[in-house]
Amino acid sequence: MPATSNTWGMVGLLQTPTARMRTAGTASVTATRVAPYSRYSIILQPFDWLEGGFRYNKITNVLYGPVDFSGDQKFLDKNIDFKLRLFSESAYTPEVAVGFQDIGGTGLFSGEYLVASKRLGSIDASLGLGFGYLGTAADTQNPLRAVAASMNVRGGKANVGQGGEVNASDFFRGPAAFFGGLQWHTPWRGLVLKLEYEGNNYSQEPFPSPDVVGSSRLNYGLVYRASDSVNVHVGVERGNTLSVGLSLFENLSRFSTPKISDPTPMKISEHAPAREPDWAMLAKQVAAHSSWDVTRIERRGLEVRVVVNGGRAAYLAETLERVAEVLHTQVPEEVLWFSVVTEKNGTRVAEHSMNRAAFVARRSQYGASQLASNAVQNAALVKPGSREFSPTPVSVLGLVANAHDEVNQPKSTKLYPEQSLVDEYPGPVQTLFEEPDARFKTKVGLGYRQVLGGADGLLYQFVVANDTHLRINKSTWLDARLAYRVLDNFEKYKQTGNSRLPQVRTNMREYAVTSEFTIPRLNLHHQGRLADGHYYALYGGLLESMFGGVGAEYLYRPNRSRWALGVDVNSVRQRGFEQDFEFQNYRVNTGHATLYWDTGLDNILATISAGQYLAGDRGVTLDLSREFNNGVRMGVFATRTNVPAEVFGEGSFDKGIYVTIPFNAFFTKSIPGDAMFLWRPLTRDGGAKLGRPVSLYADTENRNPRLLQQRPGRDFE
Repeated sequence: MPATSNTWGMVGLLQTPTARMRTAGTASVTATRVAPYSRYSIILQPFDWLEGGFRYNKITNVLYGPVDFSGDQKFLDKNIDFKLRLFSESAYTPEVAVGFQDIGGTGLFSGEYLVASKRLGSIDASLGLGFGYLGTAADTQNPLRAVAASMNVRGGKANVGQGGEVNASDFFRGPAAFFGGLQWHTPWRGLVLKLEYEGNNYSQEPFPSPDVVGSSRLNYGLVYRASDSVNVHVGVERGNTLSVGLSLFENLSRFSTPKISDPTPMKISEHAPAREPDWAMLAKQVAAHSSWDVTRIERRGLEVRVVVNGGRAAYLAETLERVAEVLHTQVPEEVLWFSVVTEKNGTRVAEHSMNRAAFVARRSQYGASQLASNAVQNAALVKPGSREFSPTPVSVLGLVANAHDEVNQPKSTKLYPEQSLVDEYPGPVQTLFEEPDARFKTKVGLGYRQVLGGADGLLYQFVVANDTHLRINKSTWLDARLAYRVLDNFEKYKQTGNSRLPQVRTNMREYAVTSEFTIPRLNLHHQGRLADGHYYALYGGLLESMFGGVGAEYLYRPNRSRWALGVDVNSVRQRGFEQDFEFQNYRVNTGHATLYWDTGLDNILATISAGQYLAGDRGVTLDLSREFNNGVRMGVFATRTNVPAEVFGEGSFDKGIYVTIPFNAFFTKSIPGDAMFLWRPLTRDGGAKLGRPVSLYADTENRNPRLLQQRPGRDFE
């Protein structure tokens, strides 16, 4: 029975929620109108048991502020909601969930609820108990009064001026009201009927108005499922008000596009060439099949190594498989191992090795159409590092059996985990091909940014940007961006901040409109490795559009480890609004110690960062994200510093929700990289981090063993 959205964007009936959830990985966008409220929601389902997201409530009969400040812009309230499943449905028991509405916002619509849902054939029935905004009818006493008499009193008030605080002291307090309803999936294709009895009698609206008068607590409506991703709904609420809405939803964890533009998988024969290839031509073939820049090909004994710069791939295992195809069809038969070494800015990061005999056996057994998934499933050996090659291998792909199992393994390729390949097949290193990175690269593109949710509505800016990269040596380079404004409306931006902190971010209008031609960044970088797993970076110059200075970063990332530890320190000065070479007087030292932890629990990555921010405030940022097997990531972050809410200003503390989607999901050709969609309620000065030009954690991503599990359109198994 497909789940449908309610007026608030969460899975539910009309005004009320149900205990139902969408499948993990789903994202939905809902727009509804129930006068005088227009609601725009983005809801994410990172887990089967958790639904959450954010919403803009436009109250169209109330202005955002004084006319000289906001003009005719209507009041825009920002909400965060989430719902947790407590129990799954069984043959005899209902599904049960607990939820929180408008948590961490102004609290104008805040409420909590407990709800149960049970399927009865084509009917889905729900019954719940609501508190706060969901229980203003107050037709029953709070059942928790038995625990404490104070639970009968809800003392908090909506904080229109500040917002952002989580008023946990009011959770499940005050009078309550029952709500519930039925959802009938009719025999007519795509048609769903809804009937509900809500717990809100509209007697305590945030802005009392004759426009919001409830003549009935009974709501009814219908949903037409126009497609698997589009729902349209219409109904009657409060007994006197038309409700209309549109919901778009997609399971992003299954989001992929057939790669019809990728190279066709090669037919793998048990026979291999007897002669050496043209190594320069081989390097071009590897680059064409992998989209990697091949800088060097080496050989030692019975191993051939391909050294690539960057090594980013849409899906790493698939790309390694295509490289193995090229090598097997070109490299002499006496070579038993294929290795790919990843370098980043002259620093060796990771190594992946493939046993040739096992690769051929697998492809011969399963056919040429079997690609990365089999390569991942049959990975059975971690090859130790050699003394003369990179000591940072990640894994060996393509083994049919464990290294200690001689089944399907010719004796000539047997390799035990405690042995080194160099010890097994000693010999001098021979460079077969070498082509250093281009010293100079430049490109021109279109840039875009936006700000949404303030008194000025949607603010946008388009620029034409030139990115230039000048390499001084393998580990040192100059990076620059020049930009020219072509279209924007940032002149409308009036909200310049009230935080009483140094204006390190809220003066974005001045940076956006003071000059048409700007230099957003101009940096000198140096990067290297101290020892296995120990990386460093030094940088200085115009680091970002608002700050320039010098900084350094250190990262310890053990190979194949679930955790890493980084430290960055920076001394910076605020740039002039023209974004040229002028600076203002404000200086600050900023930096953080950061722990990256792949928890192993539901594919959650936790990033915990502590230190001093740009405004001089000190605190901690927590980022939690869930990564799906096709590379989609859903996450949430929050920052709390030593700045009290009244000093921080509207929003009370920094927080946000984001989704990253691989570019690969949109195109018919495998393309590395991803697009981030970030929602941050407001841009404030507190908790603001420096936009550093280098991220060693990102640069060393190929050390992450999880990359080998990623493949398009499927969740982790």
